[in-house]
Order: sequence, then structure tokens, then C-alpha cells
Amino acid sequence: MNGNRAEYEAPPGMILLNILLNMDFLILAVAMVPVVRYVKNGYGVSQTHHSQNKTREPEMNRLSRTCGLIPMFPFNERGFFVDFQIPVKLERFGEDIKRNELRYHHRRVAVTKSFTFDAAHHLHLYEGKCKSLHGHTYHLSITVSGYVDEIGIVMDFGEIKRLFKEEIDARLDHRYLNEVLPNMNTSAENMIVWMWEQLDRRLEADGWKAKGHRLEELTLYETPTSRVTLKREWMTGDE
Repeated sequence: MNGNRAEYEAPPGMILLNILLNMDFLILAVAMVPVVRYVKNGYGVSQTHHSQNKTREPEMNRLSRTCGLIPMFPFNERGFFVDFQIPVKLERFGEDIKRNELRYHHRRVAVTKSFTFDAAHHLHLYEGKCKSLHGHTYHLSITVSGYVDEIGIVMDFGEIKRLFKEEIDARLDHRYLNEVLPNMNTSAENMIVWMWEQLDRRLEADGWKAKGHRLEELTLYETPTSRVTLKREWMTGDE
């Protein structure tokens, strides 16, 4: 006691509660900053402003917007709300879209799918590290072009995967290339032409060429920074 005024000592629990309440207020104040900026700038971002900042939008927001979902993080890096819409209902085939609307155009389109496989090899008459037995994780990109079918698809990516698995992967993955390929120096430049021949023959055998499909380009990576490319015009030309 000090005179007539009683000194009150708050329990530790009350002190902790007081601190937490103050922290909650601080967090709320920080969270309101983007809201204030949003209101200050006219309850939204203009179309011009939005398009200019589209590339700055967080990747998760951009993915969510693509799927038509609510972004997990509703603000972009500049503190503005990201405009989005929640679908009212799913599109129904036969009601909202008709069968003859599925194909939007009649143009040729190229589709590409990439794959990896691992293999070992060595080169002959080559002065460098590659004359010794070594291995690579090869990356192969296959590009096929064709006209879209009645539902708007050129070739299913799963079909390209099947061609790769049966024609390339089954023969080369985890194999010694000098043993399984025809007699050649197993350079990427030689290998890619052999791959083209296998895939091109398969497209014809499976009837894809009769539908107007054709192999357009192959790209084969030996390493992430070293690749070779083969184009259709180089295989069909007179050069």
C-alpha cells in the first residue's frame, strides 16, 4: 500500500493477453494497407493498369486465375486486389456448346512433347572427354503437326508419349548406345536422324500421315546447354 492508493500487479496471463491483443491490432493494420490502396485507387485496377502488371502477378494467382478459381493470395506485388470471377456454372456439352463448335478452325497446328532417357556411349576418332565411356540424361522434344479433328485436337499428347516409349525409349533407355544403334559414331547429330527415321515410319504405319500429320522437328539435348535440332525441310530437301 502507498498512502490510500492500492498498487495493483497484473497477473502474468493478463500481461501476455495484452501483448497478443496489441500484436493482433498491428497485424490488422498491416493487412489493411493493400485495402486502403485498393480503395484509394478507385475500387479496382483499370484494364490498362491490370494488363501492364499482369507479368508481376504472383505465380500462384496466375495459376488460380487460369483454372477459374479464387487466388490463394488476392493481392499482387503492388498491393492491388487481383480481379477474378467465380464461375456460376460449368459449361454443359449439348446445351452451352454444340458438337459443331468444338473445332474452332481448320488450320495446321504443331504440338510438342518432351521426354528424357538415360544412356551411355563413347565416340571414335574424337579427341576429347567423350572418347571415354560416359553417360547422359538425354532430353528429346518431338514436334508433330496436323489439322485439328472434329473436337479441336491435332494429336493427343499421350499418343506422342506412346510413340516415344515404343520407338525410342524401349530401345535406348539405360542402354549402351554403341551396341544398340546401327554402326555409327553415336554423336547427337547421328542419333537424331536415326530417331527421326523411326518416328516418321511409325507415323506412317499408324495412319497418321494419311490424316495429314507429319513430323516437324526434333530437338535432342545431351546436356542442358548442348543440343542438336532436326527440321522437316532438312529431311525432305535435296541438300
